[in-house]
Amino acid sequence: MKNRTLLYSVRAALGGLAYAYTHEKNFRSEVWLAIVAFVALGALGGSVVDYIHVLLVCMIVLSAEVVNTALERVVDIMKPHKHPYARVIKDLSAAFVLLSVLFAGVVGVLVYVPLLVERLFS
Repeated sequence: MKNRTLLYSVRAALGGLAYAYTHEKNFRSEVWLAIVAFVALGALGGSVVDYIHVLLVCMIVLSAEVVNTALERVVDIMKPHKHPYARVIKDLSAAFVLLSVLFAGVVGVLVYVPLLVERLFS
């Protein structure tokens, strides 16, 4: 295997992100929801720690979606010889995304509710 440069690796990764954004509706939605989350955090006066928490959960959700997409494509490649586990693999990778979104929701409540309460009642 050839030694790849860092630049080559970064270009390949950016190509993967571009593919996910172009071909996956859920990924696009999650990117835009992350942008809205950061705008809302700025409007509510979130702290640096709040930004870090939101950034981490956004990256977890987007990473989960990329892994889900990759696994779905691998399963799709094997379609002519569909294995009984094909559906299980897709369901498990979707569950990974669901769990990450639920975690993001919990973190969102912990970050945004105190900010909203402070904003509304002070």
